[in-house]
Amino acid sequence: MTANAARAYRDKGGRPVTHPERRNALLGKVHIAKKDLGLRDEDYRAILNRMFQVDSAADLRIGQLGDLLEEMKRLGWVPPKKLSKARKADGHRPQPDDGESKKMLALWLSLYDLGAVRDPSDRALSLFAKRVTGGKSKGGVDALPWLRGEQRVKVIEALKAWAVRAGESWEPFVPGVVGHDGLPYQIRPSLRVGLTVDHPALAIVVAQWRILGRIAAEAGRQPFPGAELLAIYHQLTGDADLRDLVQAPAERLHIVQAELGRWIREGQTP
Repeated sequence: MTANAARAYRDKGGRPVTHPERRNALLGKVHIAKKDLGLRDEDYRAILNRMFQVDSAADLRIGQLGDLLEEMKRLGWVPPKKLSKARKADGHRPQPDDGESKKMLALWLSLYDLGAVRDPSDRALSLFAKRVTGGKSKGGVDALPWLRGEQRVKVIEALKAWAVRAGESWEPFVPGVVGHDGLPYQIRPSLRVGLTVDHPALAIVVAQWRILGRIAAEAGRQPFPGAELLAIYHQLTGDADLRDLVQAPAERLHIVQAELGRWIREGQTP
């Protein structure tokens, strides 16, 4: 067997796929993921710089392109699945693509990044939704698009409550103000005075930072100051001009969330 034959992939029809063809296919998926996630060019380049120290996916090897796609999935990208007519007719579970289903998926990924769940897949979320809506014995629904209005609310509220137990706080932020721990300051809605901002993406990142602080303390290390979170944001996103995390775009905070989630799962600290 030649070296080229040993490395060959095959498509669904059994035809050998060369490295250039496979690489081009992966590049195409990367661009689809970028579009589906709504990533701006600068945010996309920040991911490439953080992971591979390059500015273009064209500079990546096949294995690196695979790693990049996995990161896109971590950021919430759901690869499209083509179903045969037979599978559709057989009642195959529909893919979640409506706004509320995407919100559930985003909350589920947040729980994964908070270290609260081990499986970030939509299948695992569907099993959770089935339990919340009554389980098998009570007709629980295990496909997100099949959930009715009140069932959707029940699942979303259950996910948000779980996030609170994991350390999340959904309270609004006060722009330009930091707390005693150096993190963006959150205030109870009943105490709102002046301008406040609801920023769920930032709330998750702040909760992650506190979890990492606890990990450091439990390991006998000095917890790092909250002010360092802004420096981590600058490093991961390349947005060095930002001075107040309350003003940070959600899509850039998702990049930070993915990396902090990895640290939490691996027990690392900055």
